[in-house]
Amino acid sequence: MVDVYAGEGLQNGDLIWLTSSQWKLPESPTSGHLQTGYVNLPQNNWEYLVFLQGPADEFQPIYEQPVYQLRDDLTLTPILCCTDWNAEVEEGQGDTILYKEARWHEFCTQTQQGMDTLMEAKHQVIAQFPVNE
Repeated sequence: MVDVYAGEGLQNGDLIWLTSSQWKLPESPTSGHLQTGYVNLPQNNWEYLVFLQGPADEFQPIYEQPVYQLRDDLTLTPILCCTDWNAEVEEGQGDTILYKEARWHEFCTQTQQGMDTLMEAKHQVIAQFPVNE
């Protein structure tokens, strides 16, 4: 953790694990579906703006570092990459997108219009915090 803007119990430099009620693993390796709240899974060593709900106590006995729950009252998973990456998509068919088709995109969406909307929302949120300064 680089900066803590609000809340209690966390300090700059703390190492924590994250979990989200919106993150759903596929039922089988061949199903190809992964629910991530429209935001792709976080990448190692990248900076993110993260909104936490609080400690995820059910995971504490498993990990040495504390586990925190991402807020689950938002449509968009509250973990936004501070750097823009792959914001272009190949438009899909139907009402679902396979993760293998979106795994190298910042957001999981089927249309460029959807990607543009999500990127704009991300930029509006990140503009409210002094990240990357």
